[in-house]
Formats: sequence, C-alpha cells, structure tokens
Amino acid sequence: MRPRMLRLPAATAILLAAAMLASCASTATVARAPAGEPANPDAVEAYLLEQMRINRIPSIAVAIVRSGRTELLRAWGTAALEWDVPATTSTAYQLASATKPLTGTALMLLVQEGSLALDGSVRAYLPEAPAEWDRITIRHLATHASGISDDLGDTASKTAADAARRLMSLPLAFEPGTRTSYGIGGYAVLQHIIELIAGMPFPQFLHERVFVPLGMAGTRFDHSSDDGPFRTADVVPQRAQIYSLEGDQPRIFWFHYGAAAYSAGGLLATAEDLAKWAAALDSGTLLSDESAASMWDTAGQPDPDNAFAIGWAVGTYRAQRTVGHSGGPALADILRFPQEEVTIIVLTNQSTMYPYLAQGIADLVIPAPRGPAPTPIADTDTTISHRIQVLLRSLADGHIPDEAFTDEARRGFVPQIRTFLPPYTRSLGTPDTITLIDETTGDGRRERAYLVSYAGKPVVWRFQLAPDGRIQ
Repeated sequence: MRPRMLRLPAATAILLAAAMLASCASTATVARAPAGEPANPDAVEAYLLEQMRINRIPSIAVAIVRSGRTELLRAWGTAALEWDVPATTSTAYQLASATKPLTGTALMLLVQEGSLALDGSVRAYLPEAPAEWDRITIRHLATHASGISDDLGDTASKTAADAARRLMSLPLAFEPGTRTSYGIGGYAVLQHIIELIAGMPFPQFLHERVFVPLGMAGTRFDHSSDDGPFRTADVVPQRAQIYSLEGDQPRIFWFHYGAAAYSAGGLLATAEDLAKWAAALDSGTLLSDESAASMWDTAGQPDPDNAFAIGWAVGTYRAQRTVGHSGGPALADILRFPQEEVTIIVLTNQSTMYPYLAQGIADLVIPAPRGPAPTPIADTDTTISHRIQVLLRSLADGHIPDEAFTDEARRGFVPQIRTFLPPYTRSLGTPDTITLIDETTGDGRRERAYLVSYAGKPVVWRFQLAPDGRIQ
C-alpha cells in the first residue's frame, strides 16, 4: 500500500496505507465550491468539528488562502486541556516536518539572489567534504536524494556544523541522485551550508529573511535542550500542548528537535502567520514566479512516485498537481494547489493521526475532478477481494486484523500503522462499494488496486500481496 505525498517522520514515511487518487471521478455528498468561489465557513466548520469528535482532536486551527487573500482563518477546541485554554488563530502549534516548506522558501531566497546554486556541488561550499560528496548537489540535499547517512549520533543536539563533520566521516547509503530516501542527514548538511552563506544561525536567518518581512511574529523555534534528566526550552507565547491517545485517553506528548537539523523540523507557528506566508507565495512578495516554480520542480527525480521538490512533497489530488508537507504525522498539514492558487493549512495538537484533514477541506473548496472514473477489470481471484473487503470494513471500525497480513508485515508494518491509520479510516466511515481497477504481477510481485467509495468519496487503495494473497 502506498502513501500519499504528504510526508511523515522518517520512521513511518514508507508505512502509510492509503493512496487517495484525484483521477477518480465521483460525486461526493458534501457541497463543493466552484472554481474561484470562496470556501463555505459553515461547511468547513461542520466537517472539522465532526473529525474532532470522531478522533478526539483537542484543537484545530485552519487557514485557507486563495490568490493571495486569506478567505478563512478559524480555530476550534482547546489548546491546553489542563487549563481549558481555547485555541485561537494566534495559538502556536508544532509544525514538526512541515517546517521543510519554509526551509525551502528560505533556501530559494539564497538561490534567487545568486548566493547558492541548486545544481552546484556540495563541495563548492564545503571543500573539506570527502571526494565522493562532489557528486552531491544542493538539490540532492533538499530532495532527500543525497545518499548521506541519517546517523547524527550525539551531534543532533549540537550544531549543524558538528553534524556535518560527523556525516562526512560516514559512507554514503547510495549513489547520489539514484533514488530518494526521506531522512534528516541531508537537511543537517543543508542547514550548515545555509548558515555559512548567510553568516548567521539558521533560526536567525529564517527570522530576518522570512518572518520579519511578512510580520510572522508568532513563529519561532523553542531551542529545547536536554541535560541528563532535565529538558529546558524557550517560553513560546500561546503554545499549544501536544497530546497523544492511549485508547480514548489523551496523554501529554513532546517532540524534541535537536539544533543540528532545525531545517528539517521543530518550528512552531500560528495559522495566522502561515496564512501570511502562503499569501506571499501567491503575490511574489518573497519569491519571484520563476523561483517558486523552481522550488516546486521535480525534474530529474529518480522516483516519480515518491517525488520531492525543494522542501516540498509533490503529488496529485482531485486531478490537480499539489505541493505540500505534513508533520507529526498530523500536527501540521500544508496542502497547496498551484493551479488554483489555493493553500490549505491545518494545525492540530493531536499527534496520533494520519494527515487527512487538509484533503477533507480540499473536497469542500476545490472543484470536483472531471472525467471518467477508473474502469473496473475482471476479478480472477475473488477470495483476495473478499479478504480486502473484510479488511476495509474492519478499518472503518478502527480495527486492523492481523490475519490479513504476512508474518513479516505483522512484525514490521502493522505496529507502525496501528496508531495513526485508524483515525483516518474512521473518518471515512464504512465503504459502500469496492471495485478492482488494476492488477500487476511480475518479478515475484503482485499488486492490486481497488476503487472504494465512502459516501460518494472515491479513495483508491493499493495493496502489495504475497503469493498466498496476504498483504505484504
């Protein structure tokens, strides 16, 4: 089963189970806004309040920006359960890996002014790097295609320069540019290079070049650090407390980000601030149209189905190209439709979720796709289809049946998805129809794709199968 193109932490990035394909044409049961018309605040609120109820999300803040104008900026719920503090659009949420699109924006400022070349060799900026790094470009670092190790060791909490020195001593995991592997090592090196060129620490660079010009006063790093059993951090005004779920009970949860890779994650931001940033991307306030296009370009990517641009993940939803990123997995979800000039930003303080809320809002504000639905194909093995049907109905109840998976998948795959997949499948509800639309075999692989309708919402699930039909 393949993930959609909004990225999670490295440990779970390859393990997501749902791929939602916009090529599926179907009439959903919710009202959809025609192109150019603003979002219906009542419809968005009704959708999000229901998702909060289903999956016990303490709070959500949302911004929808269209063509440089913020058309919706709202917050619901409780930012800190202990004190019953209501969430607002000025509440600061942890972005986690959704920090990367802002890193991409800052990086492109240096490219735009001629201080950095995307396709320049890393050794042009780090001449002390090993000879094999001569084949690594800045683009490789930003698109997870460098082959640099993710083993930061004890340098993670130190400086990006410390991390870069350590990574230079380790062998490459693969030949640069031959594949993508989502991780943190390349971003630590990228941060070091940005700091060298800018002549200042990365947080200061972001603050001076992005946050101050756009008036993003509530966006910052907390500079948390560990000293034995103690953890300290900056005071962040109006910070939302993060929660995980154990059963139905919320528990306080923390993400600690080391200073060596702030470019990869750790930023805290408000919905109000991120709306300003999205509007700036529309208006060209920070980046020219050419620079923005370069930031979202995936030309030369070794894996088109797993494409990354400069700090952004690139995919398709509702038959349109999208760029975006998630983090936490679902503490932050940024989903942008360049063709429509619509950016959807969703911030939550619930860590144990699949990032589906921005897509759900897109169903309300992006025109429905046109064209034929995928064509059903003959089912030569109805036993497998029945097993898939049972699985999907179990997932609708938030249950993942072990017997549907191979022994290897039960050990390595199922434990990872057990936490964050059920919130997503519960939100979809019980499937109405399940139709086989594709099957491929060869080289010992067997893959099946099913078009599944949930109250009119089309979702495509892809399964990689063992010879006995169980899910690998």
